[in-house]
Amino acid sequence: MFAYTFNGLKYMQKPFLKFDFPKAILHVDGDGFFAGCEVAKNPSLRGKPVVVGRERGMALALTYEAKAFGIKRGMTISEVRRLCPEVVLLDMDHESYELFSGRMNSILSRYTSDIERYSVDESFADITGMRLPLKMSYEEIALHLKKTLREELGMTFSIGVAPTKVLAKLASNFKKPDGLTMIRGRYIEDFLEKFLIEKVWGIGRQTSEYMRKLGITTTLEFANKDQYWVESHFSKPYQELWRELRGESVMKLKTGEREPYRSLMRTRTFTPPKNDRKFLLSELSRHVEVVCARAREHGLAGKSVSFFLKTQSFRYAGLNIKLSRATNIPEEILAFISKSLDNIYDTHALYRAAGVTLYDLADNHISQMDLFDTALRIEKLEHIYEEVDELNVRFGKTVVHLASSTHLFHKKKLRAPERDKEDFARIGIPMIGEIS
Repeated sequence: MFAYTFNGLKYMQKPFLKFDFPKAILHVDGDGFFAGCEVAKNPSLRGKPVVVGRERGMALALTYEAKAFGIKRGMTISEVRRLCPEVVLLDMDHESYELFSGRMNSILSRYTSDIERYSVDESFADITGMRLPLKMSYEEIALHLKKTLREELGMTFSIGVAPTKVLAKLASNFKKPDGLTMIRGRYIEDFLEKFLIEKVWGIGRQTSEYMRKLGITTTLEFANKDQYWVESHFSKPYQELWRELRGESVMKLKTGEREPYRSLMRTRTFTPPKNDRKFLLSELSRHVEVVCARAREHGLAGKSVSFFLKTQSFRYAGLNIKLSRATNIPEEILAFISKSLDNIYDTHALYRAAGVTLYDLADNHISQMDLFDTALRIEKLEHIYEEVDELNVRFGKTVVHLASSTHLFHKKKLRAPERDKEDFARIGIPMIGEIS
């Protein structure tokens, strides 16, 4: 601490850190994550310009090979094709991205239990004190984590390690892709000098413009301001940013359990628009499979379900269904949707999206069975879906799917049931088709 005087008042100012890692916060960030997942799923795409977001009509994620052609996020598909005629355009596949995200955090948990899942492609971890049990330095831990992620997920990640969350996130963005940046306490000032203020996590365009009016251009200029000046010009969140930039860890990792889900939704836009009832039912079937799998993952079951179709002219038609019992078994829900679809399906309309929402969620373990034979059937189905979930985690999210979803996979040129049968026969697992 050192003292300074401002307007006749005495204040205490903390110096920048003199120790390398009073705390060691690690930030891991997937490189072009959505596009990286697509390449990991299909290694033949490696080294090619890949852009994800075809169904939305714009580039939402892209590989670094695509960036080399000048393609940027937010560009229309026509602009993308003009810049790179050989581009590989793909639809978003949120289920796969969630699966990869879960695996990323599962790998991260091998190094520490203090993990905050910040987004689908980013996580923070507190590795303070883990040098002794892991018998590695903090840098060796980060290098080992990077290597493990690349080998097990088939994609690259950039990692930053620093005394605070803000510095760690700044560090992970410093070298991309496949980078590792360590910000040691003694060298914080040297590092901050390299960045404009708008590069700091939490400082947007309007705030950075305000800071420039105050004479602040670089991150170091902000960090070097005294405490009284910061408190006079900025609210508490920016005061915390200032403290974090100086190496004081004030933003704690949010490692607790997430708030309970109230509903689970899955929707997808498809191009070109469709009128084929069988295709639409396949879309709804796949959505039901996904929301039920998510419910099982969290030990939940839904008492109500809604589904909708959206036309090419952006008109919605949907129905809400109250179920006789809480469930996370797709067959039970699909039976209702199949019977009800004609109530909203227009044979003359073109549809561009479909969606399903499972809501009124409750703990699956307290769901009540009303008839003994129903209880036995549901118990058998629950055991089957335990195996289905395990297989989809091990071999890919669509390796086992309902027969009612097969039409969709054929249309998308994905794995057909015949191929699945061959693969299962090879590894000694029977094929599960339509369950009766």
